[in-house]
Parts: sequence; structure tokens; C-alpha cells
Amino acid sequence: MINDIPETHPSNLADLEPTQLLETIPSAIIFLDQNGTVIYANARATEIMKVTEPGLTGTILWESVPSLVVTPLYTAVGTAMCTQQSLNIMYDSPLTFMTFQVHLSPRHNGVTLFFQETLDSASQQEAFLKQQWKYHLLLENSADGVVILTPQGLIQDISQRLLQHTQMRREEVLGTLFPMLPVWQHAPTAKHQLQTAIEQACEGKIVAFDIQLHPNSDEESHLTLTLTPQFNEQQQRVEAIVCICQDITERVQREQRRDMMQSMLNHEIRTPLTSLKLQTQMLQKKLKHHSDASMSTPLSLMETQIDVMIRIIEDVLDPVSTPDDALHYRHELVDLNDVLREKVHIVQQLQERHTIVLHNATTPSPMLGDRDRLGQVVLNLINNAIKYSPAANEIEIDIINRAETVTVSIRDHGIGMTHEQQKRIFERFYRAVPSDQTSIPGLGIGLYIVSKIVKQHRGTISVESTPGKGSTFHVTFPLHQQ
Repeated sequence: MINDIPETHPSNLADLEPTQLLETIPSAIIFLDQNGTVIYANARATEIMKVTEPGLTGTILWESVPSLVVTPLYTAVGTAMCTQQSLNIMYDSPLTFMTFQVHLSPRHNGVTLFFQETLDSASQQEAFLKQQWKYHLLLENSADGVVILTPQGLIQDISQRLLQHTQMRREEVLGTLFPMLPVWQHAPTAKHQLQTAIEQACEGKIVAFDIQLHPNSDEESHLTLTLTPQFNEQQQRVEAIVCICQDITERVQREQRRDMMQSMLNHEIRTPLTSLKLQTQMLQKKLKHHSDASMSTPLSLMETQIDVMIRIIEDVLDPVSTPDDALHYRHELVDLNDVLREKVHIVQQLQERHTIVLHNATTPSPMLGDRDRLGQVVLNLINNAIKYSPAANEIEIDIINRAETVTVSIRDHGIGMTHEQQKRIFERFYRAVPSDQTSIPGLGIGLYIVSKIVKQHRGTISVESTPGKGSTFHVTFPLHQQ
């Protein structure tokens, strides 16, 4: 028995026959002195503690394996030394994912630790090794960085992909507090964010946040971290936390380049439109002096449409307003019927192939909103219907007043959409274009902006569609109640 091993000085312990025998048994054995210094540890103990050369002997156990400080083993050693009574505890190793039964036997100058694996048969051991192999296979082949944490935030395991970010060796990282890794020094708020996220994960919450690293003045990287608690249903506690680290640097840089291009286009397109508006105003003044009223209405309409175009360009290309959905709105009483008739008239003048049929547009439909924005909704939906029904020749528009709402339905007989496309049609930059219809122009922004305008007017928008038969968009707004 371990209790029968004679007391001896560390320098003479290796000469004793029992220590030679201890190296041959599969269980782990550690002798500690009163200060926690390892007098002796057999090869199995060094293996399960994940300590490389020169090993545990001669080191303070809690410094060599910091993760032990937050386990019951640390407390049990102190208790055994103080009470001088033997203890038996169950120890879930945060380093090996294995459970041990640990017998602690106090001695007058320290304590002996004897680790007995709970896997008591060859078949169980084989099953465990297979499971561990599958786990490491998934860990190392993940497209993102993965780190497994204890509820205290200690690193149990880490994928090679994430290890590259830390610029540390695996043996240096295991058992270290994740928020204390040197790599987070390049992000001032990272330590606090990680500590808070680990606390929230221990409460059973899934936490996600972004971190921006600045290793030097010329380089930066962006990470999205998602912490997911692993809950032990039987013991009703969080036993581990899986942290997925996704490198989003390329995506962020792509968005930055796009915003820069949007800013340039904003200037390059708005400048000629402003000039065109100025020329239109000058032409109106000249015609007024010549008493030629026949061109007054067309020029006035042209100026109005130029203003609408400038406003739309600001919304679509302004990198500040559009990503935050911060479109600007006026608040006025608008007759939606008037807006429909006006926009249908404008589009019909430019369209020879498609006939736009407007039904039930006689009853006033008063609502509070922004006339230009509502016109933008109507124009976008009509133009979309025309664009996606190249072989058809008719677009139908219905407007139906109810007690408290008004609904506009715009129907085409075009290419239609699948159910999956309908679910994504209002996403920014998404286009429901079949592979054989790639010539249809567009950026995938129009319906996204339409949905935001409708939402700002406390309305709803939906779509019904069948591939090959066409689509119908329904927009509903609350009527103004006098």
C-alpha cells in the first residue's frame, strides 16, 4: 500500500525499490511536501497532468499545473494536511476529460495522491479513446478556431488554428486562464469582454461579440467569439464552455472597401444630377420670360424626379446612413391613391411593352407618412415587377381600403420565386435571379430599402410567388384616423 512507503528525503527516494515499482503501474502517484512541492511523480502522473520535460518532480504542483487551483483536488490536499486524515474524492480532470478517484493519504511532512481511473475495463477504455479521437479530429479540422474552457475560464484544449493566433505552444496554453493570454493585450477591452462572457456562459447563456486586434500600427485583425455552455443535465451545472473564434478580417476589410467605393460613387453620381437640376431651373426661368407655359409642367416634373433621384442615391450609397437603416423621414398627411396614380403615370410614359392596370384607385386612402418615401416604395415594386416579367405584358395593381388599413398589391406574371428565395428576398444585396436569367440588372438593394421604409411607416410587406407564374407583393399601412 502507498501508506507503507517509508519516509525519506527527496534525494534518496529514487534509490528505493518501491519507486521503481511505482513506475510500472498504470495509476498516477504524486508525493507532495507541506509546501506543495512534488517530491516524486511517476510517469503516469506526469502524463495526466500534461507536463512535459523536465517533469513534475522538484516543482510546486500548483505552479506547474495552475488549473488544479480551481478544482476540488486543491482544497482536498489542504484539508488532508490540516486534519491528518485520509480522504477519497472524485476528480474531473480539466486537462484530460477523464474522471479519477483520488485517495489522499496525509504524512507528517506532506501528502500522497493516488489517482485511480474510473474506467475499469478494457472495453470502456477503448470506447473512451475512440470518442477522444473523434473529438480531436473535429477540433483540428474545424474551419474556425476552437477552445474548450472550464467554467472558471481555464483552457482545457485548443485547436491548432487558434493556437497560431496566440503564438504560443500548446503546453504553454493548457491550464491557462483564457482572458489572460498575451494575445489579448492587443485589444484593450478583450480581457473584460472575455471575463464577462465566461460569467454569462456559466449562467447558461450563449454569448457572441467581436474583438479587434492591433498587433502593430500597420496591421489589424477582427475576430468574432461565440461562447456556448455545455450543460450537464444529470448534475444540473455547466461543466465546460466551447468558444468558437471566427476570423472575420477579410469580411470587415471587404465591407470597408465597399463603403469607400459607395462614398466615391455618391459624389460622382450626385454631382452631375445636381448640375442637371440647376440647368433645369435655369431653363424654367428662361421659358417663363418668353411666356412659354407649354413646357412648364414637364420641366417641373423633371425637377421633382431629379430631387427624388438625389434622395434615393443618398440612401443607397451613403455609407453612414444605409448600414444603420437611418433613412430620413418627413411626417405629413398623404393620400396613397394620389401617390399610386402619379407613379403609375410616370412609369407608363416610359414603358411601351408593359401595361400597368390600376384597380380601385378612386377612394381616398389618407395616411401619415413621407410622400417621397412612399413613392419610392411604389416605384421600386413596379419596376421590380417589370424587370422580372420580361415575357409578360401586364402589371396589375390593386388598392383595398379596410376599416383601419390600406393594402396595395402589385402583381406580375413573370419568372416567380421559390420558397427559399421568398424567405430571403428582403435581405440586403440578395437577388432572386435564376441561373438562366443572369442578364436581369440589379444590386439587391431595392427591396431591402422598401422593407425598411414600410417598417418605418408601421406597415407590413409580404410576397406570394410561384416559379414560372409570377409574384405578388402586398404592402399594408395603417390609415389616418380623424
